[in-house]
Amino acid sequence: MQSPRNQVDRQVETFFAPPARRGRWPGRIGKEHSILFDLRRDLQDLSVYEGELPDNQALIAPNLAALGIMIGFEILACVYQGSGSIANAAKADAFRKFLKVSEKESWLLVHFRDALAHGYQLVARTRSGEIFHFALASGQPEDSFFTPVKSSVRATGPASVRYEVNFWALRHRFLETTKEFSARLANRANSSERNRFIAALPQLRSDNFI
Repeated sequence: MQSPRNQVDRQVETFFAPPARRGRWPGRIGKEHSILFDLRRDLQDLSVYEGELPDNQALIAPNLAALGIMIGFEILACVYQGSGSIANAAKADAFRKFLKVSEKESWLLVHFRDALAHGYQLVARTRSGEIFHFALASGQPEDSFFTPVKSSVRATGPASVRYEVNFWALRHRFLETTKEFSARLANRANSSERNRFIAALPQLRSDNFI
């Protein structure tokens, strides 16, 4: 029989608590809540409730919602790595491992995140000169994240590649992965993962949150 809940159990429970309903600002008023809670609340306000099926008509702000998902993946990567701030290479490595995607796809996730966050243009440029163009698309939640659309190579420059990004697949995988993290961290047998979570937590909090 497991002993009573300890501080780590409570921190895991609070950090991964799901939003109960739409429109609660600023979240669980008067109670502890995490940045991940607020992100998930805002995401469902921009699209559909977490328990609902995809609905393109309910998707209010696709780019903002997609950025929220990518920030969510980044938060999970920080928890996975045990650090509140990680470089792109560490993000790609974490994505590859906990999302079980290829190295190429893990870097596409990083580039897509940057394309949204840096200028909101859906274009990412790497230091090596590669250019990635993204466009949000609707697809099935179980489908791939990225579909190549067009690729061209300039005679004197690097490749320019275009991808359609399956919004509903990203959302589905983010929510499922969040549940998986919560379940694993709630299990005291996974002590190394819980230790990494505790190590990352001080940098994944605010005065207003947990």
